[in-house]
This record gives sequence, C-alpha cells and structure tokens, in this order.
Amino acid sequence: MNMKTFLEQYRPQLQRYVDRASPELIGNAELDAFLVRVEAELRQVDEPPPFARKLLPGEDTFFWCLDQLAIIADPASGYSRTDPWACAVVADVAELAPRLRARQPLPPGRVMHFMAPIDENDLDWDFGDDEVRVH
Repeated sequence: MNMKTFLEQYRPQLQRYVDRASPELIGNAELDAFLVRVEAELRQVDEPPPFARKLLPGEDTFFWCLDQLAIIADPASGYSRTDPWACAVVADVAELAPRLRARQPLPPGRVMHFMAPIDENDLDWDFGDDEVRVH
C-alpha cells in the first residue's frame, strides 16, 4: 500500500473521532483499538517515511492528530476524563478538525515528529523524536 492510499483509507474514521473530540475519548478502548490497527497498517506502507520524502497534503496534520489521540486513548494511560492536561489535548485535536478535513498542513507553532530508524536501510518507522518539521 502507498501512503496516499493509507491516508485515504484511514482519514474518514480519524476525522469522525476528531470531529467528536471530547473527554469521552480519554481512555476510550474503541479509539485505542482503531489506533493500534492504524499503526499496524502503517507498517505495510511500501514507500519512504515522511522524513525521507515530501509530505502529502495534510499528512502532517493527519499524523499529528493520530499522535495526540494515542497519548490519551490508551485505557492504561491513567488519564481521567477530568484531567486538565488530557482535556487540553482533546481541545487541541478538536481545533484541527477543519485542517484535517481540508488536508491542510499544521498551523504555525505545531510540530510533528517523525522517528528515523536506527538502521537507515530499515524502512520500518513510527512516530518519535528524531526528526522534527516546524511550520
């Protein structure tokens, strides 16, 4: 699968979560299962990762929303639905719903980190802190 197909396949469901961003997503097992499925499918993308190619329209926003939701969705994270920080993450995600829908890049001041593999010949990649794109 290529990245464009991957984004088209998962953007609609991600958009539904982002559109209904609320404290109900904190510790949400359904959202967590979706994120696990997306991460597994991401490993099947057969083209260079974002740090090694030009980003597709809105790709950074897509991954930023996934990353933020992953922080709060894990039921084992310990965040409660009244945790001020987790609620702030939810608000940040909700703010980007129109950008995700329009396939726009992250707004100024937002950053998405992409982790490069330790072995440069290994194309298995994930979210992380090694490569930073600032807009």
